[in-house]
Amino acid sequence: MKANRMRIIMELEDQRRCWFRLAAHPLDQPPDPNIESKHWFLRKLEGAYQTTLRAIESAESGLMLWLKKLIQYLESKIGLEEAVMKQLRKADVVEVVHPPQYQEKWVRRHFRRFTRRQLHYHQRWLVINFLLLPLTGAMMVLPGPNVFFGWNAFRLISHYLAREGGKRVQRGLCQIRFVPDQSLISTDNQKMLA
Repeated sequence: MKANRMRIIMELEDQRRCWFRLAAHPLDQPPDPNIESKHWFLRKLEGAYQTTLRAIESAESGLMLWLKKLIQYLESKIGLEEAVMKQLRKADVVEVVHPPQYQEKWVRRHFRRFTRRQLHYHQRWLVINFLLLPLTGAMMVLPGPNVFFGWNAFRLISHYLAREGGKRVQRGLCQIRFVPDQSLISTDNQKMLA
């Protein structure tokens, strides 16, 4: 069976500030996104979300097209870190590409710190969004589509998937490789190294 691999690029602002983002070209095609979850409620919610999302993404006109554009806009406001965390739940092998001037130990420490911070963030917001479900569900009495419940349910699923990715890394269920890449040296760093 072929291992599902993903590539993460480490970007640095300075010695203390760095972030991680998905590479533009994945190493492999992602597997089926319907990964079996443990909790029946979240499994049902994720299934309904995936079905609705497929219907909206295939829309070419009308209200569904408007919803498609709205979802794309709202998703653009979500951080890149969340996309990394969500993809980690599907990966067997993760390649963290970093500038070669930084030692693997330093990059590993920052990657662990990043995943730990993201895991705590998504766990906190998972609870908050879950507790808001009854309130946003009660807004059905308002005329029009229940955007409040829809957005809250979307965020609940998104935080759940990101948390699952963080838990996989914390438990060591995916192999992490740190790969130095010469192309990540900025022009300022090249001048300093020369």
